[in-house]
Amino acid sequence: PNGELLTYRTTNREGYRHYHSNPKICLDCPLRSQCTSSKKALKIITRHVWEEDKEHVQEIRLTSWG
Repeated sequence: PNGELLTYRTTNREGYRHYHSNPKICLDCPLRSQCTSSKKALKIITRHVWEEDKEHVQEIRLTSWG
C-alpha cells in the first residue's frame, strides 16, 4: 500500500517465485497493518512463473478482438 517494491528472492521447484519486502522499511511504515501482520515486518508474495502470461491472455480475451 505504500508503494515499496518487493525484491525477487527465489523460485521453488513447483515453479513459484517468491518476492519479499525489506523489513527495515516495513517496520516503521504507517500502513503496515494493511499489508502484513507479520511480527518480523515481512511481506511475501508468491506468484507462479506463468502468472504474467496468464494475465496477458486474460487482457486479450476481454477485448472485442479476443
